[in-house]
Amino acid sequence: MATSELEQQEESDCLIETKHCEGDMLTQCDFWSACLRIGSCFPEPKDHRMLITWLSFRDLAELVRCCLYAPKLEHTVVFGASNNRDQRWWDNSGAAHLGFQPQDNTEAYRSSIEALEKWPSDAPQSRFMGGMYVVAGPYPM
Repeated sequence: MATSELEQQEESDCLIETKHCEGDMLTQCDFWSACLRIGSCFPEPKDHRMLITWLSFRDLAELVRCCLYAPKLEHTVVFGASNNRDQRWWDNSGAAHLGFQPQDNTEAYRSSIEALEKWPSDAPQSRFMGGMYVVAGPYPM
């Protein structure tokens, strides 16, 4: 596993991220596994955060296909997001061998989303990849 993947696993910011990390670590045995860390998979993005994390249904299907047919999978952690302009949280360089090339992006939805009220930049759901789950707890901010 690449160092950046380990660092990302250890820097979880909410309970759901902690559970992802535990699952990822459990699968690091002598069998091949793919841990798909899905950002936000909906018919269309619903808020500013999803302009970054959104994964279209078509790209999700392609990501799963790439995992199933990868010639060498080993233990791969891959962050599922479409080809969104502002993606800044995830590094998929350790999953490049899958050949996943997302086709969709959030640009068609950008103007309607940007018209919505934005969370303050210092709000936990703006600062951490856990989004709404960060404010759900149980961690103090």
